[in-house]
Order: sequence, then C-alpha cells, then structure tokens
Amino acid sequence: MKDKLWINGLPTCPFCGCYHGITKLKYQYPVIERFKCNNCGEKFTIKIGTLMEGSKLPLKKWLLAIFLMNEQKNSISSCQLAKELGCTQKTAWFIKTRYMNNNNPITSDEAFQESISINCNLTFN
Repeated sequence: MKDKLWINGLPTCPFCGCYHGITKLKYQYPVIERFKCNNCGEKFTIKIGTLMEGSKLPLKKWLLAIFLMNEQKNSISSCQLAKELGCTQKTAWFIKTRYMNNNNPITSDEAFQESISINCNLTFN
C-alpha cells in the first residue's frame, strides 16, 4: 500500500507534498505507523486521504472487509460482514457505509486522475 500511495514507498506529506524531512513518531503501543512532516509540522498516517481515514479499526480488518464486499455478486449485509470480521454490526455497518459512499462511479476526469487503485493480495488465517 505504501508503494501505491507514496513516491518510491517513502512517506510523503499529504498536506505539503514534501517527502524529505519526515520523522517517524514513536508511540508506546503502535497500531499503525505515524509520521510528522518537519516542513509543515502536520502529523499523518498511511490512512489519510483514504476511506479508512479517521477510523480506529486495524488496516487488516478494513482490507478484509473490502475483499469480502468485492467478492460478493450481490451486496453483503452488515450482519454477515460483522460475523466474518468478528466485530459488532454497528462497526460493520460503518465500514460498509463508508465503502459504498466512497466507491461510487467516477463521473469527472479530474476525480478519475486523483483516484488510486490498490490491488491487494491477502492471506488470512
């Protein structure tokens, strides 16, 4: 995912575009890598600018949910998604709603040029 979102896999500030002078922040319980841009001072993660932004859910759950929603011919219910993910129905509904709202067909050329295609090959135990 880093290779698709960032230049050569290097952390790039989504606010100013700088990729030099990025500091990796250290936390006692790191769930996801956090970075700070020394140029503009903004903090960011790899989730910023994606449908996962602002969510405390682990990246693995998001990617599994996206895989399950794409695998179904018809729409998967939030109850079934909750069973598959091992989370509450409310969380599954949140994931599904955010995915459906952000996965609308692209209508303008500008939006298409800004979109990022991420192909995921996942193996879950």
